[in-house]
Amino acid sequence: MTDRSLNLLIVDDEETFAGVLAMHLRDTYGYKTSVAYSGREAIAKIKTDSTGFDVILLDYKMPDLNGLNVLQWMLEEKNTTPVIMLTAAGSEQVAVEALKLGAYDYVRKELIDVAHIDILIRGVNERHLFRVAEALEQEKQGEMAMNNYATDLVRLVMNAVTPKLNTTLAQLSTCAEIDPKEVLSRIPVDQRESLQKIFSEILEHTQKLDIITNGILHLFQHLYAHHSELTEIENIKHWFQKNLQIKQESVQPHARVIETTAAKEVGQSAILVIDDDEMMLSALKTLLEDERYSVTTVNDGYKGYQLYKQHRYDIVLLDLKLPSVAGLDILQEIMEFDAEARVIIITGFSSAETAEEARNLGAIGFYEKSRDVEELVSMIQQAVVRNARVATKSSS
Repeated sequence: MTDRSLNLLIVDDEETFAGVLAMHLRDTYGYKTSVAYSGREAIAKIKTDSTGFDVILLDYKMPDLNGLNVLQWMLEEKNTTPVIMLTAAGSEQVAVEALKLGAYDYVRKELIDVAHIDILIRGVNERHLFRVAEALEQEKQGEMAMNNYATDLVRLVMNAVTPKLNTTLAQLSTCAEIDPKEVLSRIPVDQRESLQKIFSEILEHTQKLDIITNGILHLFQHLYAHHSELTEIENIKHWFQKNLQIKQESVQPHARVIETTAAKEVGQSAILVIDDDEMMLSALKTLLEDERYSVTTVNDGYKGYQLYKQHRYDIVLLDLKLPSVAGLDILQEIMEFDAEARVIIITGFSSAETAEEARNLGAIGFYEKSRDVEELVSMIQQAVVRNARVATKSSS
């Protein structure tokens, strides 16, 4: 006997059949079993069972609610417990309807073999767990996409607000710094001191407002870069303390909460990503910035080549299929300009011939977008290490 710790509900109005099946599955295979002798009783047990059933064996033909009625109720209640429908000979249409309503499988009662039922139960449970895991992953990806979308919206708003905010602060500061002598000369002598004090306070508060605004904008840039550098955030904190004379303990909470490998000094390698797919650009930028690389993205091959000529990036990720020019042509241009360039080809459509041609032109790697993204990260890390070795040899 093996203990699989699966909790089964057997629903059948034939008490002898249901009882014998439950006993065999419990005693021979170690399942936990409950029995319901009608559709209504089954619904009541599903509602009240605190731990939930892993698999339900559900007979079709019952006097009050038949098996399809129970499946319909489960569908309406969004109950995703996997169901195996028990049918009689000649009821293939019932089986089809059951599958449409969400049943995982069906078996004819007169052909039931306990060993086969055991295999069927385990298979259905595994399929259900896979579906749950897949749904959770899709939900996670959806949340990530929404978070990225929200971040982009915030960034757009901040980019729109910042210039106007800076202009307003500059105008305030200019007005506050106007020499008050001319104004004061028109004011009675006994009122000049109080007015001078007001001018001074306006200037002081304007400067503080400027300091706070700039600090918040800098903090925003780091928090929304997807790779918050703790050292940079720490510098902003000290900048606030110095300019606003804030006591150390007032900004101390949480300063060390995430002091992990992120706090280590890591030399940033510069990566240029050339791809016409905006979603791919955004995803790669987020991924690589999380890995502590400095990332520039561009959706045009010619612009990418011009950027490389200006900055000579450490690594280039180059898509093969670009709208205005072939990726291999851009690769050739880059390699002719800089024979030491480190270019990794990325593509959704590849062939052995294309990969060979890219390597012959000088590409150091070839990554298919359908593969695990960790492979791309590994390629980049290896290229960075090779760059470091070459630089060390050159300096020595």
